[in-house]
Amino acid sequence: MQEVADLTELLSKLDGLCNDVNELIPISSIPLPKSPPMDYGFFPGGNGLFLGERATKFPCGGTLILGLNFGCCGGFIDERTGELWTTDERSGATWKGLRHILPKSGIDLDECFFTNAWPFLHKGNNNKARPEKWLNDSELTLACGGFFMATFCRMRPRLIVTLGWGAAEFLRRLSPENFGHAHLGSFSDEWALRTGEAVFEFRADELGTVRAVCFSIKHPARGKSVRRPVLNTDEELREIEVLKRAKKKALSLS
Repeated sequence: MQEVADLTELLSKLDGLCNDVNELIPISSIPLPKSPPMDYGFFPGGNGLFLGERATKFPCGGTLILGLNFGCCGGFIDERTGELWTTDERSGATWKGLRHILPKSGIDLDECFFTNAWPFLHKGNNNKARPEKWLNDSELTLACGGFFMATFCRMRPRLIVTLGWGAAEFLRRLSPENFGHAHLGSFSDEWALRTGEAVFEFRADELGTVRAVCFSIKHPARGKSVRRPVLNTDEELREIEVLKRAKKKALSLS
């Protein structure tokens, strides 16, 4: 798929930003038989599409799901054999939560592109990410912000759903000073972000004006077991209702 191939090539130009200080590792630095290496997974581990390699089209105008980063090296590859632990991550806690929440909110899984704010692995075996460290690295955040904007321009999503605080804060740091005609509007207002009222706007000569409704949800994997995920909590039900409104508002954007 050309859009995924373009993003993979563009991401390779960011590999040099990974170092011992930020503890990030590019997936492309790991020798694997194909790229993306997984059949199903968030980009860049997989192609970012729910149908994975079976997908026939990129979901332009759909929903962009923005996670934090692709996780830890120890959870991705067996260092002894060099083989992937899994080629399908859709059975994990993050995907289980999304497969529950998104359809109930009127969002088709195959209309989504699943990607990450910092599209890299981090070192070690602990899947706990370090967004504070990455946000304080201005060069890294600027470069990853540019990659997000490239993704945004190719996809032109009507709805952006961020998973957890780190991904939401990443978007809040994007500024018109660094990204030309990007206009965050009420997106800088955390209340608007949590109520599905924030709108991200980007203007470019070749695209015109592109707008997307933004909503931040609690990370689906937080505090949940892969085997026994906690579903239908009051918070989750509230998020589903707000996502329904955000989706409706997104469809009304011109």
